[in-house]
Amino acid sequence: MARNKASVLKDILLYSVPAAVFFILVFAAGMFIAWAFLISAGVFAALLFLLNPKTKVQQAKEVVGLQVKDELEQTAKLILKIRATAGIVENPCGRQEIAQSIRRIAELSESVKERFLARDEIALPQVSIIKSYLQLIDNILTEYSEILLGRTAIKTPEEKQELIKSVETVTIPEFAKALENMAVSLDKGDVSGLKIAIDTLSQLLKDRGLIQ
Repeated sequence: MARNKASVLKDILLYSVPAAVFFILVFAAGMFIAWAFLISAGVFAALLFLLNPKTKVQQAKEVVGLQVKDELEQTAKLILKIRATAGIVENPCGRQEIAQSIRRIAELSESVKERFLARDEIALPQVSIIKSYLQLIDNILTEYSEILLGRTAIKTPEEKQELIKSVETVTIPEFAKALENMAVSLDKGDVSGLKIAIDTLSQLLKDRGLIQ
């Protein structure tokens, strides 16, 4: 594609002006070459900044881009933690079927993350919602595995069994269902459905006393 005249003119100014300054300082003013080179380099840097200024919008986009990258990296780490919890639930806890369900959650989480990466533009609020959701999943599954391992101060065996049953029969299936809904929402471009899915699940977990 042919470059526009403004772009060509910028390049001419960017390279010709520092060169002219260099030759004037050396041959007309008799300045040492080293000093003339430094001054010319400064002129080049100043022109580069003036001719290619970053707008506040561009700067804001760069900041958001870094934040999105950080959120996605944290999301990937949470998925790895969920997979690790599945391993603990399977061995030594001996709950193979539940471990498979937890691995399914990790697979669905990865699928949702990949859908975000496939989008032309990734919005920070949406990524933050997904990360927060996976943080919620990780916290509850970690607590669940601690209960199975007997590392929590639960008062009675009945209370322990009630919590285990609640996580296995309600929470884990609801996690998977919510992730499936998120994937469908992303495929349809309905990002508002993400927050609705999380709010609904969060209320369910609060009602069961699994989160504050």
